Amino acid sequence: MTDTSTTQSPLESSATPNGHRRDPGTRRTAAVAVGIVVLAIVLGAAVTALLPRTYAAESKVLLRPAPEGTVPAAEAVALATAQVDTYAALATTPTVLDPAIDAAGVDTDSATLAEDTSATPVPKTTIITITVSAGQAREAAELSNAVAENLLTQVGTQSTVAGQAVMTGEVVERPLVPEAPTSPRLLLNLLAAAAVGLAVAGVFVWLRLRFPRRSGV
Repeated sequence: MTDTSTTQSPLESSATPNGHRRDPGTRRTAAVAVGIVVLAIVLGAAVTALLPRTYAAESKVLLRPAPEGTVPAAEAVALATAQVDTYAALATTPTVLDPAIDAAGVDTDSATLAEDTSATPVPKTTIITITVSAGQAREAAELSNAVAENLLTQVGTQSTVAGQAVMTGEVVERPLVPEAPTSPRLLLNLLAAAAVGLAVAGVFVWLRLRFPRRSGV
């Protein structure tokens, strides 16, 4: 009795159900492309872990007329509103920062601290938001508080008429010790790394399709 069964050749056994051959080169290309993206993400995470941490702490100062000033209250309010930008600029000068550094006991100087400090007036108010960045969370909070306190001291000293203070104020929001750094941002860095990885992988796939390897090469 004749055996009519046939044995598939290796070429035939590698065919897909629809008759097309599986291309090992395509699988390798896809695997390399995925590997490029994964490697980019891993490198992004590693670089982020090596970058120095920066923490930011924020306080708010409210300026208002002195209780027993020589200037009428309405004029004092108008004066504070008109000069709030000036007082905000004063917050980043050595006049305010040097005493703040001494009070916080931090090893820095006013020029460096000025670069890490911002004082922004809240629109349509006499409130100034003071933000200080530092390498340690507690240090950032202590410096922000010290800058706010010394700004109020300077406001009282420099806004005098006939020897009496026209303006005063208070810290209406004390800085909290930040729990997380403001930089580096892990998620943002990972997304950027993934985007770079996808771009490189896309170029790699395009090159492989544009210039395919010859069989046996």
